[in-house]
Amino acid sequence: MRSIWLGLGAMVLAACGGGPRPQASEWQKPAPGEYLSAGAAASRVQAAFAGPVAILVWTEDQQLYRAEDTGSGFSTPEAMNAPGTRVYAYALAASRMGQAVLVWREDSRIEVALRSASGWAPTINLGLGEGSRLAAAIDNYGSGWLARQVKVGSEHRVRVSHWDGQSWNPSFETPAGSTASSPSLAAYRRRALLAWAEPSGGTAVWASLFDGGWKAPKRFALGFTNGNPMAALGDAGAAVAWRTTDPAPGAVGSALARERSGSWETSVIGSGASEAKLASLPQSLLAVWQQRQSGVSAIFAKHYRQTPAQDRVLSLPGLKAEHPGLAAFQDQALVAWVQDLPGGGRGILAAELGPRGWRLPTPDDVLSPAGGAVLDKTPAVALGVGGRALVAWIQRDATGVPRVYLARRR
Repeated sequence: MRSIWLGLGAMVLAACGGGPRPQASEWQKPAPGEYLSAGAAASRVQAAFAGPVAILVWTEDQQLYRAEDTGSGFSTPEAMNAPGTRVYAYALAASRMGQAVLVWREDSRIEVALRSASGWAPTINLGLGEGSRLAAAIDNYGSGWLARQVKVGSEHRVRVSHWDGQSWNPSFETPAGSTASSPSLAAYRRRALLAWAEPSGGTAVWASLFDGGWKAPKRFALGFTNGNPMAALGDAGAAVAWRTTDPAPGAVGSALARERSGSWETSVIGSGASEAKLASLPQSLLAVWQQRQSGVSAIFAKHYRQTPAQDRVLSLPGLKAEHPGLAAFQDQALVAWVQDLPGGGRGILAAELGPRGWRLPTPDDVLSPAGGAVLDKTPAVALGVGGRALVAWIQRDATGVPRVYLARRR
């Protein structure tokens, strides 16, 4: 038996049987009428595993909803923000030990909810915040971090808070005298990495590493154009990716900075590439991005395990592929994206990286159901203990309303 929320005007819980339970290596794919909904049009979705518990958060008409599955199907979607307020940004992070942090901007206030192995604690208000991007991270020991944009006088700064087990405490704030935005956070073994953008002498990307204390901010030489910087941190070191117009005038690619033995090395991934998504694996780094190949947008990956690392195309050849989402857990990684299909229409495809290498999809491996259009939005991707995997995306139902669909592997 498997359960999923169906949206048919009202929320109804349905149990769908018929046939043997899929093996652990198989994806459970949704039927056209199977989706999560609180009743309105969905716009954005994020996913994570807190231990064995799958968590989904998404917005409908600027209202934030959360649902989780502890093994018997997803719970009733729960509204996170107060009635009459609007949510402008949110971020979700979780750990294999069962903790999770969900932070969101509710009107001009920053709210945060924490989950332990025993469940969710009451929401905490962190004061005023602004901007359209928040960041959250949890390290291997369950230590939580979050970053938000705040206004100090006439300046806009990024402020980092750290959870000490009892309360959220200010930990770092970008220096005075400039405008900081677009924070990204990563955490690993009591260390943390913050990346952000500043329009100082031309928009630039900065980063600061916490290792017992915050190090002096590092400004990267390659310029920042648009999109958002992304931070990654693991036993292979720290890394930051962003979209750049350097080194040649008019050239656009994804810049990558990697910290090794206390110094940073910067390179460019692919001409015309979007900003790369990053994930840390044991003693290695994985970068995934979107780039044109033979006139068609394709999904590329580069696994920095050996030197030199080689580009790998993950998407179906000759058909447009966009909006890659990436997740990693231990020695596995999962990438999902929106793909034009050979028979017409668009669908969700996924590729997996494991100890034996890549498993790439075929046209028969589409996760999304036929019928409603898949929206041009990055799928939410999550990996968890025991080989659990989850991909969620926005797709129109039979009436044309965007809903949250999901495929999973238990």
